[in-house]
Amino acid sequence: LVKSFLLSEGTAGRKMDLTSADDIDGPASVRHSQAETSKQIDDLMKFAASKTHRKAWDASAMLSTDQQELIADLGKICSKRPWANKKWETEVVKDRVTTDDWYSGGISQLFLRLADATREDEKEDSEELVEVHAHHKRMRAVLSLCDEILGKLDSVEGALQGLQSEHDLVVEKTSTLHVECEKLLADKVELEKLASAIETKLQIYDELESVQRQLSQPKVDVSSSNFEKVLNSIDDAVGQLSVNNNFADTSSYLNRFKQAQAKALGMVRAYVTATLQTATEKVLQHLKDSNGQANAGDQGEGSVLNGDVDSSQSSTRGDVELALAAYVQYQSVAQGVRDVLEKISSRISWGKEYYTLLIDLQDVYFQQRRSLLQDTVKSKISAALRNGDGDLGQIARAGCAYLCDVCHREYKLHQRFFPPIEESVGLEALMGPMCDLLVDALRPLYLKVVDIDILCSLASLLKGEILEDQIELRGASLAAMSPCVGMILHEVQERLIFRAQIFIRDDIQAYKPSKDDLDYPAKFGNRSSDGLTSNGPNFWFPTLPRTLACLAQLYRTVEKKIFEGIAQEAVQACTESLLAACRALEKTRGRMEANLFLVMHLLKLREQIVPFDIDFSSTEVELDFTDTRGALSRLLKSRSSIFSLSTDNALLHLARAQPKIYHTQKNIKKQLERELKLSCEALIHLIASQVADPLVAWVRKADALAHSAGGNSSLRLHAFAQPDQVQQLLQSLKVNVSKFCTETQGSMELYLPNPQTRSVLINPIKANILEA
Repeated sequence: LVKSFLLSEGTAGRKMDLTSADDIDGPASVRHSQAETSKQIDDLMKFAASKTHRKAWDASAMLSTDQQELIADLGKICSKRPWANKKWETEVVKDRVTTDDWYSGGISQLFLRLADATREDEKEDSEELVEVHAHHKRMRAVLSLCDEILGKLDSVEGALQGLQSEHDLVVEKTSTLHVECEKLLADKVELEKLASAIETKLQIYDELESVQRQLSQPKVDVSSSNFEKVLNSIDDAVGQLSVNNNFADTSSYLNRFKQAQAKALGMVRAYVTATLQTATEKVLQHLKDSNGQANAGDQGEGSVLNGDVDSSQSSTRGDVELALAAYVQYQSVAQGVRDVLEKISSRISWGKEYYTLLIDLQDVYFQQRRSLLQDTVKSKISAALRNGDGDLGQIARAGCAYLCDVCHREYKLHQRFFPPIEESVGLEALMGPMCDLLVDALRPLYLKVVDIDILCSLASLLKGEILEDQIELRGASLAAMSPCVGMILHEVQERLIFRAQIFIRDDIQAYKPSKDDLDYPAKFGNRSSDGLTSNGPNFWFPTLPRTLACLAQLYRTVEKKIFEGIAQEAVQACTESLLAACRALEKTRGRMEANLFLVMHLLKLREQIVPFDIDFSSTEVELDFTDTRGALSRLLKSRSSIFSLSTDNALLHLARAQPKIYHTQKNIKKQLERELKLSCEALIHLIASQVADPLVAWVRKADALAHSAGGNSSLRLHAFAQPDQVQQLLQSLKVNVSKFCTETQGSMELYLPNPQTRSVLINPIKANILEA
């Protein structure tokens, strides 16, 4: 079958490489299916065709039906029998099995016989296959080399994987070791910090002995840097021991450090005090020597230091020398003291002991300065009292000027000694006692003054010339003088307010007018010859100019709220006095003169209070105890019901019966305008009635007669309607009108010289006359 198959296919399979049989054979017994066998044979045929350079259609020609059946049978046989081994091939070649034994020799023999059949043809084409075999041999060598390389690469890869695993293990162990090292290093740093902190805290205990030893030296220079280091050590120790109070023996060491601190501060206090006392003694000694030389051994003359002033010349010379020596000597030691005090001032935040020390040293400084200045200030104020001759303004001006000069110089000197201290009283403690000397000298004088003009001038001097023009303008250097001058001003204002209230009560509200005060209109008799008008205060009722003068003086000297209360009281009192004067004038001069008098003065009062620009309104509070009084009476009457538990308990009613509070709004200016309006209306009605009353009476009588007779009675039958009576009525009306045009308007010109004011009154009068 195979032979017929090969013959039908030609020589397609002759040139198949025998080595392909080596590729097909294998050591294992493998059984293949029919389809796989057919595919292998087709591949073999195609390979043989390609090697012998056959045409393509030869290799890809379609098999016939018989050929396909043969291939199927061949596949069945091959599926049942194993492939031949190499040893079989050798044996078959040796034995040279014949063609008849193809079927019994297996597929190996088939291929051997196929190779033997085609060997002759191969010899013909051997020359063409030499290069192919050589290339194949080289390729197999390369393949072997590649397999060897692959094997080595596999071994290298395995070695590398082993190395990588070992490397990963080493990295893991190294990372763990690194973490442990970092942790150990962090623990070391923490332990070092802890050891350092412990050492620092324990160092405090070791420094106590060193601090005590330095403070126990015979001479300690408080201005040196070593003393500052001692203070630093003490402050640090006190601060840390105060925070870490749970340490062993903390309270004991804290107390010992505070004792050392108190000792150090005591040294500073002693140093500054001794320096200031020495400077004071030098000043006094210098002044004593100067006085001894000037007096030439005369012990009878007074000394500035003991306050006796027998000669103004010697007093002035002594004051100048004392001031010069006091400031020069103190300035020479100021820098050394300030250096020490600046160290103390920078430690105020460490404890209140340093602040207390600064305040104490400042008091010592003020005490030393007062011992030098107080007698001089007293002599200056005494000289001002002698030279003032009772003039309060001159005395206050001289005394305040001298104290301001002293305060300014003391402020500059104080800045040389002390650094700025918060919440310190400043120079008030120094200037206060010296200012009290001026207050004690002035107080008896202004308490005796009853004249408002003198008190107002003194208050204006203190407020304007001294407080505003000197103290406030010069700022901090004179700030210590402000309380003193303010106290004097406050006392003067209190005295002024008291005297103003007495003046309003006695000279305005309770004023008793004389005949000359109510001699209107004769008071205007010489106004044309004197060149005066009723606009001048000389023609006014005395209470009006007094009121205006009092308000004008108080307006700039007291606080606005106080002035508003006084102004309300003064205007009300003046209005009441004018109303009383109007009533008194009406009794002597008649209603016409009284009304003109009242209108003129009320107009002047309203006009003159406008520039003050204040609020004339006030709220009065009144308490109504009516319900309380009733409940109290009930309690006294029914004492037995005090302890009853019912709602009829008298104590319960008394507790509920609280006094009622009433607030009443009062405006003095509106009351003044209301009185002015009423007086103007009364004047208009009076003048109109005087002119038109006869005619109005006649008309009313005629109307009454007409209504009573029912309109049937004639006026001619009555006597009042006779022609002569009517003529007489018209004549009297003409006389009244003429009198109004001459006498009444002339009187109005006397009281009201302003034409516009008169026209405001005359026009309504004319209208009322025409209406009548």
